[in-house]
Amino acid sequence: MRETTENIRVSLVSPLKLEKVVRPKTTVTMLLFLALLFILIGDRLLPEPLGTVSQNTRTSINQFLIGLFPEREPKDPYQRTEEAIKQQEQGQ
Repeated sequence: MRETTENIRVSLVSPLKLEKVVRPKTTVTMLLFLALLFILIGDRLLPEPLGTVSQNTRTSINQFLIGLFPEREPKDPYQRTEEAIKQQEQGQ
């Protein structure tokens, strides 16, 4: 604060506290929402360089999520039966 010639104190900071104007939880929520919008529909709404980045980001995320789950071959439900039949035929 500074004092003027009439001994009136003038505040250089606005009366609103910065913590109440910009809440961290609100800011993080808004950034996550904007990032999600960018990934989901950015290639349709944004101009060419950003649209391509959005599509590449979505593709990368999809490949990462697919990579988390290993490919597995389906089990052959008749495998044990077929092996038992082959053993029986060889035994005769």
